[in-house]
Amino acid sequence: MTAQAVASMDLAAQEVDTGIGMLRESVAGLEGITNSSSQVSLMASQISDAARQQGIAAEEVAGSMQQITDLIEQNTYSANAAKEISEDLLQTSHQLEAVIASFELYRR
Repeated sequence: MTAQAVASMDLAAQEVDTGIGMLRESVAGLEGITNSSSQVSLMASQISDAARQQGIAAEEVAGSMQQITDLIEQNTYSANAAKEISEDLLQTSHQLEAVIASFELYRR
């Protein structure tokens, strides 16, 4: 009986050692999962920051495009105004030519 008890205790000790080894492997696996999870979380945070920065840049580009559109509209208005003034000036010059042509020069 004593030999059986010793054999049973040895077997139980081996099973405890095996269980402890498995527990250590599980803890190591959980640490790996925790580390991987932290890395994924960090990457998600970096992606979120990059997306936010891209959103800000897109808003700045949209604002710049609106400014360019406004400047183009102002330039178009100015060009049209200059065209109208040029046409008025041409008409005035034709009128002046007609008035000058109606004068007779005194000749000796």
